[in-house]
Formats: sequence, C-alpha cells, structure tokens
Amino acid sequence: SIMRLAPVPIAFHDLWTKENNQDFQRYAEESSATTHASEQCKSSCRYLAAVLAALINGESKDEVLSPSWSKLDWLIDYKPLHPLVANVVFKTTFKTKSPPDIKGSGWVIESLEAALWAFNKARSFDEAVLYAVNLGDDSDTTGAVCGQLAGACWGEKGIPTKWLDNLAQKQMLEEALTLLKAGK
Repeated sequence: SIMRLAPVPIAFHDLWTKENNQDFQRYAEESSATTHASEQCKSSCRYLAAVLAALINGESKDEVLSPSWSKLDWLIDYKPLHPLVANVVFKTTFKTKSPPDIKGSGWVIESLEAALWAFNKARSFDEAVLYAVNLGDDSDTTGAVCGQLAGACWGEKGIPTKWLDNLAQKQMLEEALTLLKAGK
C-alpha cells in the first residue's frame, strides 16, 4: 500500500502539524487498511506519509531521514511504529546496508528500506528512481515508493524532461494536474 500513498500526504500535508498529526496519521493508516491491513503496512504508511508531508512542507532530506528527526515523536505519540518499521527508521538500516542486503521486493518492510536506500543515496529525482528500479526483483514497487520520495523532495521540475515527454496519456495527466492546481 505504500506504493500508492502519495495522494494522502499531497492532499493533507497541511495536517502534518503537532496539533493535527493524529488526523493525518489516521488518514495514512486508512489508505492502507482496505487492501493491506497488517500493522507492518499501516505503520509503514504512517511513517512514509509523514516523511512525504515533511518534504512537501520544505523540510530537508537529511532532516527527515535522520533517526533523531524530532517529528518521529509525533508518530510514536499516536501509536508506536511496528518493530520492523522502527528497525528501518531508528537503526537507519537503509544507510548501513548495501545490495544484495537491500532488496527491492514486494514485502512492505523491504520495499520501504530499498526506497529509502535509493532516495538517501541519490542527488536528483532520476538518480533516486534509477537506483530503486535497478535493484531488480519487484522494481515497479520500489520505483513507485522511491518516486514519491523523489517527487516530494525535488518536485515536478526535478523530473527529467525526456521522461515527461514519453509519458503515456500525457495530455490526460496534464489536464488532471491543471485541475488539481486550480483547486477543482
């Protein structure tokens, strides 16, 4: 469910505040619960949504990937992270491991760790996504998760023009973006 999470932090990033973060976290969990109701998945969604919202709100990549990021307390005050998610986050396994120990599998814990590894290592949108998909295995999942992080960090302008030019249904996507930007 983390591969399709971006609409939640995009729509509700303004709720990622000390006062409103419980609503924000509930929305992130609910986005997972319909299809992936395990605590591992819901916890991963809460963490990833928080990171995405913080990046959208202008916090730095280094700050949100730190195990001492002050806003991790907000997550824990709402509900402790699942132990496997906490291991990735607080022990920053994505910073200490390398392939083949980093795996881009379909399991939520490995997908989260692999996407964070690629994002942490990268200096640009395309570098992050290429690191992620080149891990292999379930590369579309890893790429989708990392692409959300890269998009939140480097924005639409960070996406290489040649990638945008080759999008399928580009006109439909541009119309949807125009409506979104207009608030409709």
